[in-house]
Amino acid sequence: MAKSISKTSSKEPSDVIERRAINPARCLGSLYDGVRDQVIDQSGLSNHQEQWLPSSKPTQCEVINNIAASNFNILRCVDIEPELRLSLLLKLAKRSGIAEILDYSHPIDQYTCFFYYSWIKHEQTLRKLLGVQEISKQWSSRVTATHVITGIRFGIDLVMILQLPSQADIYDKIHSILRKIRDILLNEKKYRVVLTPKENNLLENFLKLKVYSNASMLTGVTKISDLLSHIELIKNHSKLCCPVTYILQTIASLCHAHERKAPEFTTLSFTLINDLEHYMLQCRSRMKYLEASLKENQTKSLCKHHQQLFNETSTQFLKVKDIYMHEMHRFATLVVDARNRPAKIFKINQALHNGELEKLKESIHQLIENLENLTTQGLVNTNLQQKHFASFTTTERHSSTSDNIITDKYSLINSDSHNRNLGSNDPLKEKSKLSLTNLHKKTTIKDNSSSALPPAHTNAHHSSLPQWYVTMSTSDKIDHSENHFKQRLSSQVSAPEISSTSPLSSSPPVPNDDTINILLLGETGVGKSTFINAFANYLIFNSFEQAESSEPIVIIPVSFTQNGIGNIRNTLCHASAKLAHFLIYTACSTKDDPFLNGLAEMIVEETYICEIQKTNDFNIQLVQELSKLESQYEQHMNKLKSTKENFDVQAVYELIKIISNYPTVREQMITVKQRQRMIIEEYEYEVQNI
Repeated sequence: MAKSISKTSSKEPSDVIERRAINPARCLGSLYDGVRDQVIDQSGLSNHQEQWLPSSKPTQCEVINNIAASNFNILRCVDIEPELRLSLLLKLAKRSGIAEILDYSHPIDQYTCFFYYSWIKHEQTLRKLLGVQEISKQWSSRVTATHVITGIRFGIDLVMILQLPSQADIYDKIHSILRKIRDILLNEKKYRVVLTPKENNLLENFLKLKVYSNASMLTGVTKISDLLSHIELIKNHSKLCCPVTYILQTIASLCHAHERKAPEFTTLSFTLINDLEHYMLQCRSRMKYLEASLKENQTKSLCKHHQQLFNETSTQFLKVKDIYMHEMHRFATLVVDARNRPAKIFKINQALHNGELEKLKESIHQLIENLENLTTQGLVNTNLQQKHFASFTTTERHSSTSDNIITDKYSLINSDSHNRNLGSNDPLKEKSKLSLTNLHKKTTIKDNSSSALPPAHTNAHHSSLPQWYVTMSTSDKIDHSENHFKQRLSSQVSAPEISSTSPLSSSPPVPNDDTINILLLGETGVGKSTFINAFANYLIFNSFEQAESSEPIVIIPVSFTQNGIGNIRNTLCHASAKLAHFLIYTACSTKDDPFLNGLAEMIVEETYICEIQKTNDFNIQLVQELSKLESQYEQHMNKLKSTKENFDVQAVYELIKIISNYPTVREQMITVKQRQRMIIEEYEYEVQNI
């Protein structure tokens, strides 16, 4: 469990407090509103005597992981003052610097860890306390000011969120490197962190990070190596150091004799702050979870019934969100009043224990349950809908004892006690039917495990797509005089009439241990025929070596060949080169080739995997294939460059239209469009809330 890394907890005098410099662009003498934790004056004092002191604060560095609590607060772990944490959660204070981490939108799971580093170079303070005259020049027109900045500690303050890979061995290696970095940074005598090329490659290939810091030059960094270089640069140049902590003194303590009474400032008790934090973090994390889940599922295709339920859930969420925002605003107002007037503190306790708060918690909890149930059901029926059939109960099956054919219109598969049924929804051409009938007369399949297989009993479905079935006989009367590979294969073709409206009644499965029925439903090209052929070969041959050295059994003729894949790859490779050529030389939108860079990154990553761990032949083959593809792509690109062929936007549209006929490309394009729609809606939502 993550804990605060604060080593000491000394109570400061009430007239002097410290606040983390979440807004670092401030100077000595600036006025500060302690009630809302805001710096309200940036100019500071024009004429003041200052002094620089060496740092008295030790360096802090910690790797924080094993984050399990739903109300986890990273700001508590990095020792942000309780009052400031409360102001940030209630949005009284602007979230900038390391406080921006509260707006981190990605999920935090068991593979997320935090890297915290705080280093103080020196401290700037006033040589003497400010007098009434100096303060009154700024304070006279700013009634909300409660404090003055009398000291600033400069240095580096950063929190880094790291998303580690799920592979246990790589996860452990990265953690070991992070601990090495931590130990070096904690050593005051060492400014430079040196990593081996292997360590750098591991971090760059498998680590995703986001940096929040008081130094703007650190926040855009995406590589650990660059981050360490920037840290070293800041340490060696004092002018690059930014404010880490403000030392504040109350105006009331500096202006006892002033004619105007300084505004009061009262700190809340630790117990009250903890109670407020617990409540707000709990509600906040659940609301973020709900919002993320709704956004994720809104692009999915649901059936009409589930879509209606989903829309109702979304509407309920908006209502609950309004209540939640109202509660946050109410508590923010109560906290401001309590900090100004101690007599108002009791109202916060009342609000924490009233019935309205419990109703909000219950509404959020119920909404989460409804959404999770809806998501589970919706996902099941979404998958079915994409295959053009709906979910019903188990069908009632009837078979004729005289002619052994399907007689009931609701039956999906033959119920003969010695049959294995494999079904597909691909309509057979006449030639394929004839081939299958001829094959039916020649061979049979031996079932070595018929007595061990229980009957299949699942939810059956009706479909508007044409159905056909292959029935493989499992008769015990096998002619042992024939070679094992020339046994009879019995095939039967039928196209039953399927009802699309009548509900299917349920009945128990056929009580025969020699029958197992497999019904395959799906769109053309998903691999139903391939599965049936593979399954037939599995029953025929005793080993893979035997199957490899023999003529394969082909129940259903297919045209899926390696040459077909090669042609598709060549077409896509040529199209990619054209698109890249258009982006670089016609649209001039980029100088780099995105396709070539992507291939290079994949080759580097796969090569690295082969080097750092035991791999099978697949990784090596993948590197070889990617290298061939890279070479093929470069040939296409060089040819386009030599011919100096230009493409306009219309030609690009035509090219996209051609390659979108490939199912894989089409699915990717649909996904990209959905992602773009989500981004647009997200920005529209953020603009509305500004």
